[in-house]
Amino acid sequence: MSSHKKIIAGTIGNILEWYDFLIYGFFAAVIARQFFPANDEYSSLLISLATFGVGFFTRPIGGLVIGFYADKYGRKKALQLIIWLMFIAVAIFVVTPSYHQIGITAPILIVIARLIQGFATGGEYASSTSYLVEGSDDNKKTFYGSWQLFGQCLAVVLASIISMIIFKVFKESLDSWGWRIAFAIGLIICPVGLWIRNNLSESDEFIQQQSEETLPGDKKRLDVRKIILGFCLVVSGTVGFYVLLINMPSFASKQLGMPITSVLTIQIGIVSLMAIIIPLFGILADKIGRKRVFLVATIGYFVMVLPLFTWVIHSPQISHMLIMQLVLGICLAAQFATMPTMLTLLFPVENRVTSLSISYNLATMTFGGFSPFIVAWLSHSWGAPAPAYYMFAVSAISLGAAICFPRDEKKAQPMVASEWTH
Repeated sequence: MSSHKKIIAGTIGNILEWYDFLIYGFFAAVIARQFFPANDEYSSLLISLATFGVGFFTRPIGGLVIGFYADKYGRKKALQLIIWLMFIAVAIFVVTPSYHQIGITAPILIVIARLIQGFATGGEYASSTSYLVEGSDDNKKTFYGSWQLFGQCLAVVLASIISMIIFKVFKESLDSWGWRIAFAIGLIICPVGLWIRNNLSESDEFIQQQSEETLPGDKKRLDVRKIILGFCLVVSGTVGFYVLLINMPSFASKQLGMPITSVLTIQIGIVSLMAIIIPLFGILADKIGRKRVFLVATIGYFVMVLPLFTWVIHSPQISHMLIMQLVLGICLAAQFATMPTMLTLLFPVENRVTSLSISYNLATMTFGGFSPFIVAWLSHSWGAPAPAYYMFAVSAISLGAAICFPRDEKKAQPMVASEWTH
C-alpha cells in the first residue's frame, strides 16, 4: 500500500471525529432549538450541551472494547469497524427530523448518535496511531505518527471555515436545514474512509506478533505504570489544545473584550500553521530523537505559558494574542508531532491499542473534556489569569513524564516488560 493511502487511512477517522466534535459545538444553539425545546432558550441549550457530553462517557468504553478487538483481530478490522460506526452516527444527525416533526423520538435518536460517536471515537486514536507507526520504517515512525495530529488540526480549520460560511450564506435557512449541511459534509468523508480502510493491508508488526508464541498470561497483562506514564505525557497537550485553540475565542471575547472575529482569524491561522509544521517536526524528531524534541517543546511551553498568558490578560491586544498563540502553538506542534509515536512504542504490540486507548481516553476525558468548565470556573472564582496557572501546572505533569520516559526505541517490544529503561 502506498504511503499516501496509508496516511489517509490512518488520519481520516481522526479528521472526521474532530470535525463532528467541533461542528456540534458550533451549532449547539441551533441543535438545541431543533431537538431539545424547553421553556426557555438557556435550558434548551444546556440540554443540548449535556447531550454533547454523553459521548465522553462511552468514549473509554469504546476504547477498551475496540482496543481488545484491535489487539486480538488486527488494526485493519478495528479501523473498518470504527469508520462504519462513525458513518451511522453522522447519518443519524443528517436525516433525523426535528422534535416538532416526530416528537420525543428525535432527541432520543440524537442521544443514540452521540453514544455511538463516543464509542467509535474511543477506539480511533489508538487504533489508527498504532497502524500508522507499525506500518512505517524505523527511521520514519515519528513522521508517520505525526500525521495523526495533523488530521486533528486540519479538522479544526475545516470545521471553523465551513461553520463561518454556513452561518453567513445560509443565515435565513440555518434553523430549518442549513445546519445539516455541515454534518452532510462529514457524511461525504465516510465513504472515502470506508473504501480506503477496506483496502488496507494489516500491519507487519501485528502479523509477526500473532505468529510468535507468548507465555500464558503475558498477552492480556497490562502495565499500569506505563499507562499512567502515557496519561501524564498526554495531559499538557490536551489542555493546551482545548484551552488555547478551542476555548480561546470564547474566553478572549467574554473575559477580555476582544473582537471575536479577530480572535477566530488568529485561531484559524495558527492551527493552519501547526498543521503544516507538525509533519516537519516529525521528520526532525526521526533525525535527532523523539524524546529530545518533546522535552525541548514541553520545557518551552512550561516556561512561556504563564508569562505570555498573563501579558495578554493585562494588555489584551490582538497583536499580543497573536504572539502568544504563535509561540505556544509552535511548542504544541512539536509535542503533537512526537507524542503519537512515543505513546505507541511505549506499549508492546500484543496489548498496544488497549493500553494506548486507556492512557489517551482518560487524559482527554478528564483534562480535555472538562477544560472549558475548569477554565470558566477558575476565571469566575479567581480572575482571568487563573487558567494560565492551570495550564502551567498541567504542563509540569507532562514535563515530569517526559523526563521519566524511555529512550527512543526503534523496534516494538515483543511482549509486556515489567520495567522501562531510563
